[in-house]
Amino acid sequence: MAATGWLYYCTYADDVNVSLQQLRQTVFDRREFRLPGDQIAGTDADTLAKSAPPTSDLQKLLKISQELDQALKGLGFDTADSEQQTRDVGRLLEQVDKKGFVFAAREALESSSTPPATIEELLAQCAEAGTHSILDIQHISPPRNQAPRPLSATTSSRLSSAPPNPPET
Repeated sequence: MAATGWLYYCTYADDVNVSLQQLRQTVFDRREFRLPGDQIAGTDADTLAKSAPPTSDLQKLLKISQELDQALKGLGFDTADSEQQTRDVGRLLEQVDKKGFVFAAREALESSSTPPATIEELLAQCAEAGTHSILDIQHISPPRNQAPRPLSATTSSRLSSAPPNPPET
């Protein structure tokens, strides 16, 4: 998993969630996020080839996915999307066998779905990889550690009345 750091400022609103949602929309409109293919686009072929999993492992995962699709379908689940994704992976593996991992990965990303029209579409497209932006933060949590939350009234008051830092010389 790759981590990125980011820092944002936004317009104050009494409701911090309103500020968050406005910031998220601004970031989306400016395309200040990463799509899954963005990291591959800037990576050289040798590095990509070294990071590629063995094709035999990918074939095993494809077989498991096919079996899982069939089992879930047999239980009455709607597996249309899952089966389509499994077929897409199968086509990708065929291209890997024919043209190599690097070419197949880049080709698959170039021909992938259309750019997202909404934040929700973007989040679905990026899935677990995330957008590496504030778009991955969907709401403000109640106060607890390691979660975005509004400042307490005391902290907010202290920060808003503090004199600005003098410029460095």
